[in-house]
Amino acid sequence: MTVYFRSPALVITERLIRVRVPLGWQVWVISDLRDFGICRRPSPATRRSWLLGGSALVLAVLTVRPHPRLLPIALLLLVAACVWYVIDRRAARRRASSQLWATRRGASIMVFERPDREFDAACRALRRVLQTMQDGHS
Repeated sequence: MTVYFRSPALVITERLIRVRVPLGWQVWVISDLRDFGICRRPSPATRRSWLLGGSALVLAVLTVRPHPRLLPIALLLLVAACVWYVIDRRAARRRASSQLWATRRGASIMVFERPDREFDAACRALRRVLQTMQDGHS
């Protein structure tokens, strides 16, 4: 059996899609699935990043006028808030995921959900499988 895609939680072969679930594996027969669709779920940066950055900016502005000597501390807080925001944005991109949906026996099912980078590779593999199946039936 040819394996088109393999990860610890997902395997796509020429006939099956195996998805790791809490108690083992969910197995889908590809020929039983129709009308594939994708649902993207972006995960934006959390509000704590905006709150921290906004607070640091307000602190910097308020500190400059009455106590100019506190400006380095305020700038340090602003830089820390910016670094926090960048880290949070990267983590948000890792949390973003996509779902592959299909119709099976008249019912809509979620075939699998994976992080975007892995999801895109799995979908390319599934397209190759479907193309191979279509070429074999033609």
